[in-house]
Amino acid sequence: MAQPASGFRVEVNGVEITSEDRQYFKKVEFLWTYGDGGKQVQSLSNAQKIFERDAPFSGWIGTVKSAGDLVSEDGDNLNDVQIMVRGRVAQEKTLQFFGEDGVYASYVVGEIHADWLDDDSQDDIATTNRQSLIEDDDRVRKLHEAIQSELKHIQNVWTSLRNEAGKKEALKVPEVDEWFTTLGGDQRTRASQLFGKINQLRLEPEDKKPLFKYGVLAFEKLKVRDSLSRLESISDDDFSGFLKAFESHDELEAQLYYEISRGRLDIIRSFEGLTEDNRLEKVLQKFLFEHLWLLDPSWDRATKDASMEVEVKKAVLNEEEFDGDYMEEIGRVDVHYRKVGGEHLIIELKRAGVITETDDLFRQVRKYQRKMDQLLANLNRASEAYEIVCLVGQDLRDWKEPMGRQQSFDIMRQARARVMTYQQLIQSARNAYNEYLDASQQAGKIYKILDAIDRSILSD
Repeated sequence: MAQPASGFRVEVNGVEITSEDRQYFKKVEFLWTYGDGGKQVQSLSNAQKIFERDAPFSGWIGTVKSAGDLVSEDGDNLNDVQIMVRGRVAQEKTLQFFGEDGVYASYVVGEIHADWLDDDSQDDIATTNRQSLIEDDDRVRKLHEAIQSELKHIQNVWTSLRNEAGKKEALKVPEVDEWFTTLGGDQRTRASQLFGKINQLRLEPEDKKPLFKYGVLAFEKLKVRDSLSRLESISDDDFSGFLKAFESHDELEAQLYYEISRGRLDIIRSFEGLTEDNRLEKVLQKFLFEHLWLLDPSWDRATKDASMEVEVKKAVLNEEEFDGDYMEEIGRVDVHYRKVGGEHLIIELKRAGVITETDDLFRQVRKYQRKMDQLLANLNRASEAYEIVCLVGQDLRDWKEPMGRQQSFDIMRQARARVMTYQQLIQSARNAYNEYLDASQQAGKIYKILDAIDRSILSD
């Protein structure tokens, strides 16, 4: 930090540019200083903690609160520790040179001065291009060893400090603080470590909230597991002990499903933003068949039966009966087979622009029905249930007639089929998950903790 002996100065419009103009000094959270070269930085920084260290060099190394603080206004990345010799940069990319790629390294900035490297009585320590130091020189080796030792020390201290800060940040939420006291000693230590690691991640505060929430859920799951494992030691007449263990399990399960449901509702809302049916068709074509909960919340765990899928498609989509002209006529986009809870599902997606009517659609699904009946009979599985779901882009023509929708429903049911429009699908799914979320707001203490995290303002 010392000004070169030559008295070199930089001025802009007659105003000298000095080290005080380096704004990132104000963003340093933790600061390590060395010799006289570090004292000036102490006075310029707002560091929460300052550590004075002895080393064969002077200067400073700091860590900022957010990795983004090391990006200058003109887009330069200041994430580096520069080695200076007599006021000139002797080596850049020091962190990269030492292979420092841990999380902490993204937060490091510094400037080290080692004027003793430049000794007129000894060989030059700079490489030919003057941009780095000769690595096998004993003086350079000594400096590098000292710097690397300091970086490892800083990494350990920084990790500990950020872990503690992460715990404090989470405990600022009263509900989390109260929950923390319910953990056992070992779980409390592990929770502190987890919150600390979350705090170390290069994320915005809003992006950290879900991680804190999932951390709480993870430890609640551990508590439930411990509670259930203690059932063996509960006496047969300790009815309250059994109830407590199972109630904890039910509450956690309800909260986990609540979080899943809220995520699904966000997906549904994104679909609602697709006002053009042809765009919605393309999105649903890629998404629906792997996420059948859109059709029915109870279809949460659809399974694939590869051999059965081949048989169903061979039977239902036999090219001899369903030729190209027919497929064009019925406007089929895609058809898939899934199995849910023992029931076979054939789901067909129609083109958004195709407008059909119940009679035409019934003729089509009747062919599917006959093929499925034949297939299941041949496999000696005729008793197994199946359903055909047709998703259409627009209302069927006859739905506009008096009682048209109900009559259409009754006709399609004869072929074990039902019809929904894309928009009906989205609205139905939204209503189903909204009702669940509304009812689940009384999920208990876990809900209150997670909701409090959502409402909190976690700083970075």
